[in-house]
Amino acid sequence: MRMALERCFRNVVLLFILSFVLLAGSVMAKGPVQTRQVPNVAPISFLDKLYDVSLLEGGNAWVVGYAGKIIHSVNYGKDWVPQESGTVKALFSVSFSNPREGWIVGELGTVLHTTNGGKKWVAQDSGIKDEHLLKVKFIGERGWAVGTRGTIISTADGGKHWERLPYNADVILSDVCFLNEREGWVSGEFNTILFTRDGGKTWITQNRESAGNLFGIGFSSPNRGAAVGTQGRIFRTDNGGKVWKQAVNNQVRKKTLLKVSFFDQDRGICVGLNGAILSTSDGGASWNPLPGLKYYNWFSGISLLKDGHGLLVGGAGTIAGTQDGGAKWR
Repeated sequence: MRMALERCFRNVVLLFILSFVLLAGSVMAKGPVQTRQVPNVAPISFLDKLYDVSLLEGGNAWVVGYAGKIIHSVNYGKDWVPQESGTVKALFSVSFSNPREGWIVGELGTVLHTTNGGKKWVAQDSGIKDEHLLKVKFIGERGWAVGTRGTIISTADGGKHWERLPYNADVILSDVCFLNEREGWVSGEFNTILFTRDGGKTWITQNRESAGNLFGIGFSSPNRGAAVGTQGRIFRTDNGGKVWKQAVNNQVRKKTLLKVSFFDQDRGICVGLNGAILSTSDGGASWNPLPGLKYYNWFSGISLLKDGHGLLVGGAGTIAGTQDGGAKWR
């Protein structure tokens, strides 16, 4: 009975992940990267599905989404211009280590790399052909990406060579967070939380349950972090993940949460379905809905800086920004 319930839940999660791809209108067939010209239209429209954002100090930001969508801002998101991705596949995550070096991952093992701030994007061989890469994180030349069916890949040379890391469980891995080149966490299906202290060579399971899904994970320090997921569940830790406790979610109607990020050790934001936006000011112990932002779209990407700037992105081409640590959003 338990195995049947697990299989049923897993099918629901797979349907949820793949619905993002189908909503993106992207091409699911295998084959060479397809190219297209950037249209002479506004960089953002109501039809856009925006999945992730990477914001750097100084105001450079990149957003990725459906059908190879990439847009770039130099002023904390006030203005946006399109960039040519060279693909029509769904792009799920973006990570920049500095204003020139960035990486994007997406549908069917897609990895794109730029060395000039996105003026030109070049495809890299991830070694993955049949799985979707859902999240990427880079620190300098070291990078990690996670995805469907337990996929974890890593590079030590900026993506010239990618290798699949030794994790064999058949679970969907939705997010990855590294604070340095050795210590990192991954979250995913069955409320899975994985930890590594050697850059991903070995993984320790810190949490796993028979149901539920943790779509997002973020750490503000080596000890303090949070993971968010289905039915508004938020887990928190104050000891590097040795113990995870359920945090207080003060939403009246609990909504599935997709991503979480922190400004500092005390302040953080998490976002999700049906316009869910919550904030914490006590290091993740309790979370409260933000007033003044009432959307019915989903939010799936968030990037916050220590100076209080932040951006979040989601459905219907929605981008919201803050410059005061989340007190006010525009």
